[in-house]
Amino acid sequence: MFDVESLRLLRSRTTVFDFVVVAAVVIVAQTVGLIAASGVGIGLAILLFIGIVALTIVFGPDYLKPRGLPVADALTIGEARAAILAAFRG
Repeated sequence: MFDVESLRLLRSRTTVFDFVVVAAVVIVAQTVGLIAASGVGIGLAILLFIGIVALTIVFGPDYLKPRGLPVADALTIGEARAAILAAFRG
């Protein structure tokens, strides 16, 4: 049995590795067994965590934070509408 909702992880580039972890666990669970699948899941989750920690150490804590438009912080609602229209017009 497979949760089809986990396919939504493929929509975003940042969650593709999460989908790979889920897919690997499902494949190992179906072919080998549940204990091996849990080991694979834990191992890949550890690798993902180490990768995030390494990116934070190398590039700083602000590297992984989501970023909006550079001017979005100071915009009021009216200015935001104007900025959106200007972005669509090019």
